[in-house]
Amino acid sequence: AEASDMTFPLALGAQGSCTIGGNVATNAGGINVLRYGMTRDLVLGLETVLPDGTLWNGMNGLRKDNRGYSLKQLIIGSEGTLGVVTGVELKLSPRPTQVETAYVGLGSFRQACELFRTARHLCSDLLSAFEVIGEECLPLARLIDPNLRSPLTQECPVHAIVELACGPGIDAGGLLETMLARALGADLIRDGAVAQSRSQAATFWAIREGLVEGQARRGFHVRTDLSVRLSQVPTLIEQARACIVREWPGWTSLTYGHAGDGNIHFNVLPPIDCEPGEARIVGQAILTRLYELVGALGGSFSAEHGVGRSRSQVFWAGLSPRERQLHTAIKAAFDPAGLFNPTCLMPDPGNL
Repeated sequence: AEASDMTFPLALGAQGSCTIGGNVATNAGGINVLRYGMTRDLVLGLETVLPDGTLWNGMNGLRKDNRGYSLKQLIIGSEGTLGVVTGVELKLSPRPTQVETAYVGLGSFRQACELFRTARHLCSDLLSAFEVIGEECLPLARLIDPNLRSPLTQECPVHAIVELACGPGIDAGGLLETMLARALGADLIRDGAVAQSRSQAATFWAIREGLVEGQARRGFHVRTDLSVRLSQVPTLIEQARACIVREWPGWTSLTYGHAGDGNIHFNVLPPIDCEPGEARIVGQAILTRLYELVGALGGSFSAEHGVGRSRSQVFWAGLSPRERQLHTAIKAAFDPAGLFNPTCLMPDPGNL
């Protein structure tokens, strides 16, 4: 890609350790979904070993192909249950020559979502990332780098990273400033900073990346990967936070994620003195409650992380009888013996 001045725009927190095959199997998302889509939107062709040992060659590289069912799209996101990906043709994008990044502070997640609507309206598809971070997450980022400091000059309950990217011929910096000025005039933003260099922008992103590593260093915590319609993002966060305060006082809510595509990571930390065994029992109860909240809003408990083994029971229980029949039929068509990843997605593969 670099040799052709192109880029593969999938951007993940795990991009230093993940593989393309794994990204395809899980239909990975990341911070650039807003502009470029999920992994399935970036795959033009697949080569896959099927459970019977045959090799399916779908490496035609076509952007448009309406001949029958899309086997490629069935396999993407199937988490290794239908085949093993051995080859991929990827869709590249022109490398942006301009990247403008702002870090802003707001009074609430509702204001953050209104800022997103403003940015989307003014910047359209030049808006490549819109991340929100609850202020309570910053101490976790500092566990990884004690020198990390917020770019803001005052405390704000909610932070957001807004990034525009484009080629030559467009004043991306001017467009970002216009958007921020309009947001300031509408009292959406309390404070903010625009990166004056790529290295300064990297310090903004270091906060977003560091808070994830900081949670891991802190130890056991409840992790979620929730998605709802954009209009429901503030409601989900408000309900989830109120639930934790009301039912599990002493546990700490952490809210961050890809608000521009409705994907929120609402995680919860146990008290420091909580015994590991108790923390896991309570953590499971919290997960169940959060899944109920997101279900009531018509959302998903798995926006981009997949179902895997740990959530297969929850996934299966949420399907209608007809949906279970269809999933079972698809699995049986590809893998009648239940050989590939048998405990993933479907909790009882022996009954296929």
